[in-house]
Amino acid sequence: MATKRKAQPAPSTCRWHLIGCGFNGWHARGFSPSGNAASSSNGDLMPQPWWAGGFTRGYLEDAVDGGWIYDAKHLEGAAADAFARFIIGGPLVDCSLSGDTVSRLVADKPADAPPGALDDVSVDRYVAMMRAAVPGVRFGRVVSGAVEWE
Repeated sequence: MATKRKAQPAPSTCRWHLIGCGFNGWHARGFSPSGNAASSSNGDLMPQPWWAGGFTRGYLEDAVDGGWIYDAKHLEGAAADAFARFIIGGPLVDCSLSGDTVSRLVADKPADAPPGALDDVSVDRYVAMMRAAVPGVRFGRVVSGAVEWE
């Protein structure tokens, strides 16, 4: 009797610039092979056994060197509340923006106003804002395919 080979998930072709873990698991932001913005949720940082055999691909395998990683799953109490407020009411990440860049949804918003919901910010700006708004988040960088936590 011939054994059927089990299908495995297709490898990701996205390049992740920001990988984070909140209360509902890991997620990632980056670019598709065509250069369009891409995001993914409910994956894992590292490969995991797949129900049909083999392993899933972890976000870390497709992360850009120097990409940011944050872990907030351990937060409780006021820190967890601050994280929820930041994720829900804070800016969106646009991986095509560099440095400390902000792209405003509303053109007449004062230039010195802090970025808010529906404004886009660079990955570096997003991480800086999360650091300031949410105590206790763990941050790291991707270095040669591994995470170096601060």
